[in-house]
Amino acid sequence: MRSVTVNRGGFRFCRWAVAILLWLALLLRSTELLLAATAILALNALLGVGRAPLILAWDYTLGRLFPSAEESLVESSMRFAHTLGALVGGCAIALILGKTPELGWTLLLWFAVFKTAGAMGFCLVSRLFTLAIQRGDCCRFLCGRLKKPAGNDRAPSEP
Repeated sequence: MRSVTVNRGGFRFCRWAVAILLWLALLLRSTELLLAATAILALNALLGVGRAPLILAWDYTLGRLFPSAEESLVESSMRFAHTLGALVGGCAIALILGKTPELGWTLLLWFAVFKTAGAMGFCLVSRLFTLAIQRGDCCRFLCGRLKKPAGNDRAPSEP
């Protein structure tokens, strides 16, 4: 799997900006804010996290004033998480504008909760994706016993 390196400050800014947009959309009952958050997630999925609009905006503005360390991310897991987020946002918009707006707002509530958890660093979707692809390498506490490392069935030899 390919890794991409991004500015940690920009990545945090992007995560929190989308989470805040979702909460504001919910509190203000604004489909426009939900659409903005969904569009950001869709662009992140299409362009990749290395060229995500909010991360680049941070890099070229506040990132120059507040430099931070870089963070390495698995690009495919981030694309998957952003694609799923864009789909959930799209479904919420469709429900809100359709015949079941309360179901759409309820979906948005759960989406905002999960996105806030992701903003805090607990991105469940990208971790589940990585778990599925690597078959347990990312979450040894969950699946460590399912996969034995090659060559570990013998005791180490003495020198």
